[in-house]
Amino acid sequence: MPENVKKIKKYRGKIPLFHSAGIEKSLNQIFEPTVKLESGGYIVINPTEALISIDINSGQSTKEVNIEKTALKTNLEAAEEISRQIKIRDLSGLIVIDFIDMLNFYNRRAVERKLRDKLKDDRARIQFGKISNFGLLEMTRQRLREGSIKWNMTLSLDSFAVKVMKKAEESAFSNKAKIININISEKVKNFIEKNLSKEINYFKTKYKLEFNLISDKNLILPEFRIDLLNRNKKIIKKIENIENIENKFIHHERKRNIFSKQNHKKKFNPR
Repeated sequence: MPENVKKIKKYRGKIPLFHSAGIEKSLNQIFEPTVKLESGGYIVINPTEALISIDINSGQSTKEVNIEKTALKTNLEAAEEISRQIKIRDLSGLIVIDFIDMLNFYNRRAVERKLRDKLKDDRARIQFGKISNFGLLEMTRQRLREGSIKWNMTLSLDSFAVKVMKKAEESAFSNKAKIININISEKVKNFIEKNLSKEINYFKTKYKLEFNLISDKNLILPEFRIDLLNRNKKIIKKIENIENIENKFIHHERKRNIFSKQNHKKKFNPR
């Protein structure tokens, strides 16, 4: 509107506006399968052909001495974040949420109420189930538009290349790095050098950063590793998107055993 012209100011910062305001970081997080929680836990969103599974993990959220209290606290926080992610990504169809196992009936109902309450203003039609003895809650949601989650399922070479470069730029600014080593597959490296060389040169010249694309035959799409270094070539931070199947399996089994261990103690505890 013409009357609001005076409110517009030209941005003169050295760091790009989207990076400075955290917008680039927020946009990248939309397409990440893992979402961190403030308590130290995290949720993993995994779309399949039949359904969308959402897994909650306590991670480092172990402040509470009682396992049940830790589970409840993490699940309540996760329920709030899941409701936000469902709207942002427009997750639809059958959604199965794997909450951390809770023995207390009222704790389960509290988590269900939290999820329902946070989704009560959603424009889409939603049907909720109840949390089962295995910690699973099933729900269905109407599709309102083409979901962004498909982006992650059909990630093309050019989309992935741009995503990695944006991730490297955002990480360099937030960690004040001067050298960025990007480890990617040979195919991705060739694509970036052929199609994104102008953008890289502009970025290197303007912000006086060193960009190194390193081919790694052990990496496949969509895997990458970014090493951030200072002027003295000392590593500041490492960022990677490489599946560690063994660790994920161990962690999942450990979480799954919580319920059975608690049940065992309850069953054989002498009165």
